[in-house]
Amino acid sequence: MIKIILFSIITLLCNISFAQVGIGTTIPNAHAILDVNSSTKGFLLPRMTYTQKNAIVTPVAGLLIWCSDCGPAGEMQVYNGNNAWTNLIGETAAGAFICGTSTVTFTYNGASVKYGTISKTYSTGTKCWLDRNLGATRVANTSNDSYGY
Repeated sequence: MIKIILFSIITLLCNISFAQVGIGTTIPNAHAILDVNSSTKGFLLPRMTYTQKNAIVTPVAGLLIWCSDCGPAGEMQVYNGNNAWTNLIGETAAGAFICGTSTVTFTYNGASVKYGTISKTYSTGTKCWLDRNLGATRVANTSNDSYGY
């Protein structure tokens, strides 16, 4: 009788060690080690600054984080295992965004454009702007320059 109970416990433990984990589901997908399911909440990655990310000693390929001060609005990044962090489409990950020094690149009217940034401090705090209006081909030179409108 003891042998049967012991065998049953060992079999149960072996089955548990190879099982999938489900959060928000009672039947996890058999092809996933972790199956998270929700229609009202998201999955929150570890959030850190550019400096904190770079302080990770020997990151492993596939490590995924949210860099809160990378790019103009933060960026999801993954370590590729070849001494580089990339964004989710495989391009070089953005560095820390510094208004007045950093540039902003985006698609406008089907073309990739790169604008500089301008930083100005007021009594209410520091503000950051693009260095020109959308569609302008250059930075405005004076306050009444049409490219500044």
